[in-house]
Amino acid sequence: MKTLAKINKGRLLTILIMALCLFAPTLIFGQPTIAPLKVGQQGQLKFGASAQMWARYTELNPGSTIQGEAMDHVSDVSIRRFRAYVCGQVTERWYVKFQLGANNLNYLNNNSTLKILDLEASYRFADAFELGGGKNAYVGLSRYAAPASSSALGFDLAFFAMPTVGITDDILRKFSVYAKGEIGPIAYRAVVARPMAVQNAPALGEQASFQDNFPSPQYSGYVSYQFFDRESQTSAFRVATYHGAKKLMSIGGGFMYQEDALAGLENLDTVSYNMKHFALDFFLDMPLNASNTRSVTAYAGYFNYDYGKDYIRLVGVNNTANGVAGGTYNKAGNKFPAIGTGEIFYGQAGYRMAFANHSQIPALQAFAAIQYAEYDGLDEQMIVYDYGINLLFNGHKSKLTFGIQNRPIYEQKANEKIEICDRMNMYVIQYQIKI
Repeated sequence: MKTLAKINKGRLLTILIMALCLFAPTLIFGQPTIAPLKVGQQGQLKFGASAQMWARYTELNPGSTIQGEAMDHVSDVSIRRFRAYVCGQVTERWYVKFQLGANNLNYLNNNSTLKILDLEASYRFADAFELGGGKNAYVGLSRYAAPASSSALGFDLAFFAMPTVGITDDILRKFSVYAKGEIGPIAYRAVVARPMAVQNAPALGEQASFQDNFPSPQYSGYVSYQFFDRESQTSAFRVATYHGAKKLMSIGGGFMYQEDALAGLENLDTVSYNMKHFALDFFLDMPLNASNTRSVTAYAGYFNYDYGKDYIRLVGVNNTANGVAGGTYNKAGNKFPAIGTGEIFYGQAGYRMAFANHSQIPALQAFAAIQYAEYDGLDEQMIVYDYGINLLFNGHKSKLTFGIQNRPIYEQKANEKIEICDRMNMYVIQYQIKI
């Protein structure tokens, strides 16, 4: 496995200097607070915004090119995410949310136009039943099928947990109706969505791929049992770490189904595949002492994905390479086979330590995660590691993360087997601000 020692010290120093120039002013001066806006006698709206900025060094997949020039590594600064929103109760029972955002602004993508991500409304009949709809991120399957990116444990999300992200949705969002609620310790959500029509579908081959037909409805649901404190069900997004502010433990299970979502060729005939996914997971977040100067976070999940024959999706987050000349199965930049038909085991853990009576010293939170997958379309297990440390200046509102992702590099052998030939790293310094 490659380590930091292999990075040219000059390049690493450049990244650190860029990061300090970007992030130091906010670390010093902190963030303002926006007061909620009252709406009549019953309502209250909350305004907020968040941003995640990256400085990183990426070991590029073999054969990667940038603007036609062959490159084996790159350092860059980018905006991973930006969000601005207003949400809240307009009456005692009506909830609304409106959110704008943009992702992955870097030197290859400077399209900073904000798009409408969420526009939804819901009506709460009772704690046990709330009905809503619009463009939203509600989905079943698992806890992190709709993850709250601004409360992530690491520097980014587990993208395999969002099975259709960027293909039949708009940054996870779809047009859907949903029902949700709590019955004692049981929380549930059920969703019926009309997926986005697939754009630029690839030519059909023996391997299944999403097809550009009229999309069938997508059905999903998730049920969890909460052992201690109750989590808020107001948002579609699930928090990854509360920094010990709650005592939480839950187990859950869910599914996702869409008829004729994918297609492929079998003996030159077109065959359609139903997308069928199932997941089970466990979540834990709690303080380890009465003063909450120490806390632990843990997540474990099992995922069984069926997209159709040998489906594999290569994912390269915030990719800064835009071409490939020859190269490996992974293609350009930082891509790797993150999603596919098969079984996935995922684990994530974090340990936080704050310094009592020293509020000016940031709390430290070490984290690590592993994704282990056995995909039908690969001849060797796919394993990705993520690890690092958070410096919590003000919880998730002001957070500096140092993270490393280690990914496998696959190549297709002469015997057509797809096996690992190398491993490469991506090193990220992320600053997050949330107001």
